Amino acid sequence: MTSQGEKGHRRGNSGVRRSRTPELASGTSEQTSEPANKRIRLASEGNREQQMQLEPDVLGLRVVGREQNSPDGPNSSVSNQDGERGGGLLATQPSPAGFNPPDTGSNEAKPFENIPLELITGRIPAIRPILSYRSLEYIPLVKAPGDRDKPDLIRVLIVHPAEHGHQLECSIKIRILPLLDARGKAKTIKVDGIEDCDLPMHEYVALSYAWEGQKPTETIHIRHPEGLLSLLVTYNLKMALLALRHTREDRIFWADAICMDQDDNVEKSQQLPLMSRIYSEAKHVCVWLGDQDTHTMAAFALMGKIRHSTCEEWVAFNDLMKRPWFKRRWVVQEIVLAGRAELWCGSACIEWMHFAQAVAFFEAMRERVKTKFRRDELYDNHPDMFGEVRESSASRLVKVTADIVSRRDDGRVVQKVESLESLISTLTPFETGERKDIIYAILSLAKDVRAIAADAVLKSTLEMSDLPEELNSRPDSEKVLRALNQIMRNMKVDRFPVNYDKSFSEVCDDLYKFTTLHSKSLDLICRPWCPREPNDKLPSWVRPFKDNAFKLDKEGHTVRVNADTLVSLPGRSPYQASGKLQGKWSFERDGGVMGPQILSVEGFKLDIVSKVEDVARGGTLPETWLPYKTPEPSESGTTSWQEPEKSVSEQFWRTMVAGKGLNGHNPSLSYSLVCQELFDSEDAINLEKQRNLTTNAVLIEFIDRVLSVIWGRTLTRTTKHNRLALLPKAAESGDVICILYGCSVPVVLRKTTDRTTEGEIIWELIGECYMNEMMAGEALVKRREGSEVDSELREFYRIGEFKIG
Repeated sequence: MTSQGEKGHRRGNSGVRRSRTPELASGTSEQTSEPANKRIRLASEGNREQQMQLEPDVLGLRVVGREQNSPDGPNSSVSNQDGERGGGLLATQPSPAGFNPPDTGSNEAKPFENIPLELITGRIPAIRPILSYRSLEYIPLVKAPGDRDKPDLIRVLIVHPAEHGHQLECSIKIRILPLLDARGKAKTIKVDGIEDCDLPMHEYVALSYAWEGQKPTETIHIRHPEGLLSLLVTYNLKMALLALRHTREDRIFWADAICMDQDDNVEKSQQLPLMSRIYSEAKHVCVWLGDQDTHTMAAFALMGKIRHSTCEEWVAFNDLMKRPWFKRRWVVQEIVLAGRAELWCGSACIEWMHFAQAVAFFEAMRERVKTKFRRDELYDNHPDMFGEVRESSASRLVKVTADIVSRRDDGRVVQKVESLESLISTLTPFETGERKDIIYAILSLAKDVRAIAADAVLKSTLEMSDLPEELNSRPDSEKVLRALNQIMRNMKVDRFPVNYDKSFSEVCDDLYKFTTLHSKSLDLICRPWCPREPNDKLPSWVRPFKDNAFKLDKEGHTVRVNADTLVSLPGRSPYQASGKLQGKWSFERDGGVMGPQILSVEGFKLDIVSKVEDVARGGTLPETWLPYKTPEPSESGTTSWQEPEKSVSEQFWRTMVAGKGLNGHNPSLSYSLVCQELFDSEDAINLEKQRNLTTNAVLIEFIDRVLSVIWGRTLTRTTKHNRLALLPKAAESGDVICILYGCSVPVVLRKTTDRTTEGEIIWELIGECYMNEMMAGEALVKRREGSEVDSELREFYRIGEFKIG
C-alpha cells in the first residue's frame, strides 16, 4: 500500500525540496527509475550498517567555511554547533548546485505565487544515508498584502510508523488551509495547480506540550530524497512523538516548534491568527504532560474511583496537576478550541473531560480532603497539604475552558463569551516564554477580537475611484460610498494587530487602547497581569504580575501573597466610585513615538494619606490595626450608633471586608456579630489559625473574606474625611487618594519628582484603594450639593512611567 509520503512525492508536493536525483555508488542494483527518496530509504532501512557512498560531485555540494579543495575533504564530520537556531533548526547552509533558493533573510512578504509548497533543504552531507546535523531552512508561509483572497498555508509533520525503540523518522509537508464560505464550509481551491496537499480536512492531530525553558538537544530525522536530515528538537517534543507514533501507519501532527518558523516574526504574525482554526479543525488534540513517574498510575487510578480515594492518591493527583504543561498560556486556547482532547503521561492516557471532572471534584471536596489529611499521621496531620487548589493553574484551566465558550453536544465551540480584557485579567497564572504572547496567545478566545496579521490592514477610507464601475455609475453612488466607509469602520473595531516586530511596550499600547475603547472603563489599570523584567520601564498603570493575589511556593503549591483586586472582572465591579460619569482619557507618547507612555485622565482629589500602618502579611492582622476597631466619636461629638457593649466599630468591620461579602454582594448581617466574636478573642490577629480551628461556617466565610481583602495591604485614617482606608502596601504618607472618571474604585497617586512636561505634574499610580462610604459615588453627590468645594470637580492627571529593578 502506498504511503502518503510516497504519494505526495510523486505528486510533487512533499515538504522538502527535491534536488537532482543522486546516482548511487557503483555496485548498487537499484533501478534509476525508482523514486530517489524510496531508493535511499530502502538502502538505509535494509542495512543501516552498510555505508552507502554518494559521490559528492554528483550532489554538487560544498562545505561552508571551507574551500572546495579543503584538506578536510567532503567526508569530514560537521559539528552540530554549526550555527544553532532557536526552535531546534540549524542555521542555513548552501543548497545543492543548480538550485538558488529565494532570499529568506528579509521579512518582507513574498508574492503568494512564489511561495513554494515545501521547505528548502540546505547543505547535504556527502556520504552517509543518515545525514547528520544537516540544516533545514524554512521558506516563510507569508501572504502578500494583495493575497487576502487566497488560502493560507500551514506545515504538518508526518511521523512514519516504527516499532518501539526504533529511531524517529518524519516528513514535513505543506497543507492548504482552505478559505471558508459564509456557512463556514471549505471552498474548493487550488494553489499552483495543487489541491489541498492530499490531506483531508481533519486528518491531523494537534500536539500540545510544554517546551519553554528547554533547549533543542534531541535529534529526529526528516526524510529527504538524498537520505535523512537531522533536526534538533526539545526533549519533551521527541518523547511525545515517540509515545504517540503508530507501529503500522503514518500519523500526522501539527506541532508549533516544527510547523512554525519560530525565528521569522512575519510568519509568526501571520500564522498566529490561524491558530484557532488549526486546533478547532484538528481531528483531536493530544496533550503531552511528560514522562511517567512513580506517582502517575496512582493519580490516574484516583480519577477512576475518586469517591473512595486515599491520601496517597490525592498527593499523586496534586503532583500531576503541578506539571509544567498546566502553566502554559497557549494551552488555554489549545484545550478550549479542541473538539476532543486526550492527556498523555508516559503510556497513561485519559480524556480531558474525565480529568476536568476529577479536578472539579477535588476542588468541591477540599474541606473533606483537608479533614482526611488532618487525621493522617503519615502526612503529619497537616490539613493544608495543597495550598489554594482553586487558584492552581490546573483548576483555573478547567474553570476557564468551561466558562469562556459555549459548545455544541459534539464539543465544538459555538460562541465565545468573554472579552479580551476579561481574559487578560483572568488568565494570570498562565505563562509564556515571549512576553507579547501574554496578549497574543488569547486573542483567538476573546469574543470582541479578531486577530489579524500586522500587514492585513484595511484601507482607511474608500474613494469614488475605488468603487466598481457598476456602482460608480449609480445616481446614489455617494450614498453607497458613505455606507461602505461606515461598514469598514465597524469592521476595524474588533481588529487587533499581531506584530512580533513591535516592542512589548507598543503591544501594551495596543492592548490598553483596544480594551478601554470596548469596555468604556479604566479598571484595567488596577489589575496586575504584566510580567516584568529587570530594569523594565513601563508606565505605572501597567500593573506588574508580582502584585497578583497568588503565586507558586517552592513546593509548587498555589499560595496567597496579596489581596484580591477590588475592581474584580470587567463589567462586574461591585463598586462605582466615579458614578456613571463618562470618563475622558487618552494614551499618548510624551515627546514622540519612542517617548514615555502617558495616560491623561479626568478626575478629582478625594483625600490625603496620613500615617500608614504595618502591612498585613501571612494570614495575620497587624497589631497596629487593632486600635482602629474601637468606635470613634462622630463629627457631632456623640458616640457612634453602636451599642456601648460592642467593641468593634461598624466602620472597622466594613473596612475589613471592603464593604462586600464573598460573592461581591452586600455583606451578611451576621458579619458584625462574628467580627465582634473574632476580635474579642485572645488570638484575634492570627486569622489563618482561627480559620483552620473553627467549624463555624459563618466565621470561615468571614475570615476568608477578610484575608482576601487585607492581605498585602496597609491601613490608614485619612486626613480630610477621617475615614478608614485600605491602601496598597507601597503607599506613603502624603500620597493623594483620587477618583478617576472611568475607574470604579479610588486610586492612590504620587507626584513624581524627576520629570515634568511643560510645567505639568507627572503622577505615578500606586494602586487601588478602599475608602469607607466613598465607593458608590458618594463623593460626587457631596460635590454636586456644594458641601465639598475645595477642589475642582474635573482635573486632569497625567499618569506616567516608573522604574523597577
